[in-house]
Amino acid sequence: MLVTNKHVVAGATFGRFYVHEALVNSSEKREPAPASFEIELPNFEQSWFMHPDPSVDLCVMPFEPLRRQAEILGREVFCCPLDEAFIADQQTLENLAALEDVVMVGYPIGLWDSTNNLPILRRGVTASHPATNFQGKEQGVVDMACFPGSSGSPVLILDEGVYTTPQGVSVGRRIHFLGVLFAGPMHRADGKIEIMEIPTHSVAVPVTTIPIHLGYYVKASALVSFKPFLLKAWKLDGVHGSGLASDCR
Repeated sequence: MLVTNKHVVAGATFGRFYVHEALVNSSEKREPAPASFEIELPNFEQSWFMHPDPSVDLCVMPFEPLRRQAEILGREVFCCPLDEAFIADQQTLENLAALEDVVMVGYPIGLWDSTNNLPILRRGVTASHPATNFQGKEQGVVDMACFPGSSGSPVLILDEGVYTTPQGVSVGRRIHFLGVLFAGPMHRADGKIEIMEIPTHSVAVPVTTIPIHLGYYVKASALVSFKPFLLKAWKLDGVHGSGLASDCR
């Protein structure tokens, strides 16, 4: 599944993906080709499952339509998915510190490495404890520069080398998928503070807002809520197909 925010795809009738082709190396392992190619999908908004809770700004789309389009072009898409094992359970979250280093992968103000088709990586720290629901909602806060274009960016704890745990110092690698960025508090020029969706691109607005270096993310556990709807859609469709989302609405 592909994951992003509802407000990112709202009103979109057409979508274009830039993907890497999968190549098989000498060790029979798949790796991304240096160059990328385009895949276009019509009826874009209708291709996504919206989270059943209207207050959760999250949606998913089956990967299969992209795979099928690539197959028509005689190509195979390279992908490296985050499976459910990367979503930390509550016990694991409670064992984390309130202040953890985090990484976000995205396209702030539309910036990306278009030559190599690679996103921008950013570092920050958690601004609310990962085990708590900020303001009583299934969301958390990170202290990180979050600009237009960052919506839908995955937020992860990624430790490589030495890191601390409640039991002391550990050496190795630790990865936890915390959630998906969707909004951030903005300081208005007139002194008011508003919580605003992180837009998909920069637009001219009549009210001047200033990011305060914080971002809100939907917790990765909210993705589990899609399971019943996806299973229902798979049964209705018979096979993985591009009509999954519309069939299940």
